[in-house]
Amino acid sequence: MYRVRLVIWDTTAAEKRAGELQASGYEVDTHPFEGQPSLKEMSADPPAACIIDLIRAPSQGRDVGVAMRHNAGTRHIPLVFIEGDLEQTERVRALLPDAAYTSWTRIDRTLKRAIEHPPTDPIVISPEIQRSSGRPDR
Repeated sequence: MYRVRLVIWDTTAAEKRAGELQASGYEVDTHPFEGQPSLKEMSADPPAACIIDLIRAPSQGRDVGVAMRHNAGTRHIPLVFIEGDLEQTERVRALLPDAAYTSWTRIDRTLKRAIEHPPTDPIVISPEIQRSSGRPDR
């Protein structure tokens, strides 16, 4: 059974989606993402993938992905971004093209593929560069 980290800003939605993922055979960690403490925790015990919701607070979801790629201990964890406004999602995709992007209706297939094929040469983005130019630093 794979363990995945679910980052959703709405606790009700997090419970619902965690239940769906558990029904698909995943162990789900829904602890709120708290910056450096969460990165340190994931570095010490990496999940098989991190699912990040873009429906609510897409800029926070983007920032979580950027922080994970910036941190050496979490850099190789597959990122799966879910839903979100098309324009916002495209901006995240421009920064993090090595992540997977999907909907909740397609999560099983996308998550399985992301776990089976983690990034081998992930994008490394400095948070300062991301804020100033919105462009990845490779």
